Formats: sequence, C-alpha cells, structure tokens
Amino acid sequence: MKKLEVSGIIKSYHAVLDTDKIGLGVSTFVLVTLKGHNKTNIESFIKSINQIEEVIECHHVTGSGDFILKVITENIASYQKLMLEKVTDIKEVDNMQSMVILSTFKDSKVMPLPETLRV
Repeated sequence: MKKLEVSGIIKSYHAVLDTDKIGLGVSTFVLVTLKGHNKTNIESFIKSINQIEEVIECHHVTGSGDFILKVITENIASYQKLMLEKVTDIKEVDNMQSMVILSTFKDSKVMPLPETLRV
C-alpha cells in the first residue's frame, strides 16, 4: 500500500456510508444530452454540475447521450425538485433520461489491478 501511496496511484481514502441509515433513499442514473458538443458547452456544463452536491458522479460517455450522472437524494420528491430547480436550469442541457436504481447487487470499490502492481 505504501508503494501505491508514494507513487501517487492511491488518490484518497473514503468511508462507505449506509445511505438508508443517513436518509438518502433514492439513487438514479441520469443520461444527459447537451445542446451542442463544443468545448465551451462541455466545460460550462461540467462547472455547473460540479456545484450540485447530490450529483455524486459525472461521466462523459459515448452513445446516445453525452454524460451520465449518478444522483442521490432523500426521496422521489427531493429528486424531482433537484431536477426541476437545478439540473434543467443548466442552459446546455437539451435532454435527460432518468433511471431509478431499484436494487444494487454489486458495488465494488476494488480495482482489478494489473499484475505488475499487485503485492
């Protein structure tokens, strides 16, 4: 571990929280399509999305959308409010498709390290 820390491969350490116990019962993935695919729109969208604490992940992706977000909120009502008051207000957003996570069967934080990094 020390070797991975010193080399900068380990970025940080985090605790895994029980979302039900802290009142965050609704997790969703949101596929976002932007109005334009230029550098200015992408940078502006990322800056805006980084200001929303309920968005816990943001990935630039290929396929039918431009970004996929992982969002966590207390309940469906708070999710709807977040979408209406914050995410849809981002001027670069053209379309969104939400997918509510019903159950999670694997959520590994273990990375499949290449053989050269295993100790």
